[in-house]
Amino acid sequence: IVIWTLIPYGVVRVLASGLFASNRQTVDLKVNLLGLTSNLALNLVLIPRFGILGCAWATMISIWLFLAFQAFFIKSEFFQVIREAAVVKPLAAAAGISLWLHFTPGLPLPVRILGGALVYVSLLGIMGVVRIAELRAVVPRRFVAMLPEEHEP
Repeated sequence: IVIWTLIPYGVVRVLASGLFASNRQTVDLKVNLLGLTSNLALNLVLIPRFGILGCAWATMISIWLFLAFQAFFIKSEFFQVIREAAVVKPLAAAAGISLWLHFTPGLPLPVRILGGALVYVSLLGIMGVVRIAELRAVVPRRFVAMLPEEHEP
């Protein structure tokens, strides 16, 4: 449950940076106070009743509410920021993993994990999310020769 908070969290971070950079710290503060209040309320309601599972759900619901609060305050710019945040391609790569896992239930777990990682990395490369020059900067030198040459678009 908690892992699904990463999707809105990435968007929330981009929007928060945009608010701060555009000198709208007051709006950012309002969103943070609303997010804090909703998180506290959800924790008070869900944790006593459901324990750890309630805490996980409170966390996930809180971050989605936080995103909704941000969207409310910056509604005119929301979709432009989302487009510029480049979240569509990584989401498509994650969907590729989901498809891989859906169609390979009979394979051994290590093969499914390795295959999912290969699907994800391949899709990120095909869609141009990660550039060859960026890979060259982080890949150990002995593997750099294995990378293809990068051509300017």
